[in-house]
Amino acid sequence: MSSLPAIYSGLSLTNEWEVDIDGDKFSNQEPMWVIDQSTGERYLNESDATIRRKGGLLAIFCCIPNLGTSLMSMGGRFLDLTCIPDESARNESKETKIAKMIYAPITYLGMQFAACYACLGNPKDGRKLFTQLESIQYGDTDSFAPCFKPQAKKHLLGGNLEMHNSY
Repeated sequence: MSSLPAIYSGLSLTNEWEVDIDGDKFSNQEPMWVIDQSTGERYLNESDATIRRKGGLLAIFCCIPNLGTSLMSMGGRFLDLTCIPDESARNESKETKIAKMIYAPITYLGMQFAACYACLGNPKDGRKLFTQLESIQYGDTDSFAPCFKPQAKKHLLGGNLEMHNSY
């Protein structure tokens, strides 16, 4: 899990962004990355309109899967706490499991807010907030929005990462 300063900077709604004009380029020669000045992380340099559309799609189509995975995660941790008597058989401490059960609904609501904020508010800050909350909730596994992550390596729908504003 990230250090606390990294988590707090990831949860900010007002970030400074700078286009990485010296870095990689898309096929149309537009700069590929924007740099978050608070963390130094590089995110895909997508247009605000593209990020807004993706945020809207996340808000609409990921609310049910996110809710389902949050509930299953909480249920699994509850069963693990109540049904596995041997503390050494658990992957995580009891306190960690309880903390994760408590913040699961908070991160779910936060992800929904972040997707809406990316759609209706500041797209780049909403994108960063969504990916930070998603990594808190699910860890470093695949995500609903892999192109929102720093140093993105793919798009969820298989779009070409070398093409500007693809899905």
